[in-house]
Amino acid sequence: AAVPGVPAGIHKIHQQLCSLPLEVLAQPAIDAARSGVLVNHQQAFVAMVLQPIINATAAGKKLYGNMRQGQRWQNPELAEFLVQLCRQDPNWFYQGEAAAAICAQPDGLLQAIDFKDYECAVREPLQWSSNGYKVYTNPEPSSGGRLIVEQLKRLKSRHDLAAVLEAQQHADDLKRSQLFEVSRGTTHISVADGHGNLASLTLSNGENNGHVVPGCGFMMNNFLGEEDINPDGFMSWQGKERLRSMMSPTLITHAEHRYALGTGGSNRIKTALFQVINHIINDRKILKHAIEAPRMHFENGHLDIEPGFQVDDLSVLLKTCPINSEWHNHNLYFGGVNAVTNDTAVGDARRGGVGIVC
Repeated sequence: AAVPGVPAGIHKIHQQLCSLPLEVLAQPAIDAARSGVLVNHQQAFVAMVLQPIINATAAGKKLYGNMRQGQRWQNPELAEFLVQLCRQDPNWFYQGEAAAAICAQPDGLLQAIDFKDYECAVREPLQWSSNGYKVYTNPEPSSGGRLIVEQLKRLKSRHDLAAVLEAQQHADDLKRSQLFEVSRGTTHISVADGHGNLASLTLSNGENNGHVVPGCGFMMNNFLGEEDINPDGFMSWQGKERLRSMMSPTLITHAEHRYALGTGGSNRIKTALFQVINHIINDRKILKHAIEAPRMHFENGHLDIEPGFQVDDLSVLLKTCPINSEWHNHNLYFGGVNAVTNDTAVGDARRGGVGIVC
């Protein structure tokens, strides 16, 4: 596991951008953890897929073993952890009981110095402009943002289906450099408020590593165990280096429209967001249609497509590349782009996304 950066990020965002007390902002999550939530189909499916990890430890099995559709899932330890995270000094997590509990794991490698030295890094976004739109996305060490921009640049004056495929093939070529990394187990939230503010947040724990932090109600990440992020293998990571990932929270601004968007989906993040952004900027589709439009994904010479493309478009596509897999429906494999404007919210049904306007 890598040192968790989310607690530091939460406090940094709150210090720089928020007006309400942190505990007020966290109260809905605290209440949900205490009273429980009904497990939906998507959550139950993910829990089933992750059974080998969930059942790897007694604590993991106890915490997540009841995640079946229709069951009420509660996590009172997480609720109390969130309360303390809100009330305590920003260094509480990294220099207090939580860090000590993580370092005390008998088979762990993290040490107190790793937590003491951790800092939240704030970077200027990667920017790209076209047709009056400005795209702001995640800079290095994220590789996703760079690959999305490279695909958009590749379109130039064309944005038909064949051009979209060529742009994806270009990104697939670029992945052979050290720029390309991915992450798994990712979720995304986009928010807009009545004052015109936008926020785009992508988070990942990988697939988790089986170890629940005692008394805290959450499982540690598994980033250093993922081959795509740590290609040289276990125990080879060089200290003091930031992890790469494909996560790419994104903002788009225009004289008439402003968007916050992002997605989970491992290495499909770069192609899912690219296609949605292309629909918004070049096809001028409304947000709902841009997200619901069928997608394709090209990787290692393999082309996957969702149903819904026009026959004429597919015939053009086939002249460029054979279709290896035609999916029967829109699928979570192709990401889950959750996005908002200042008056619209669209959740991607592919991953059980929900859009709420209050």
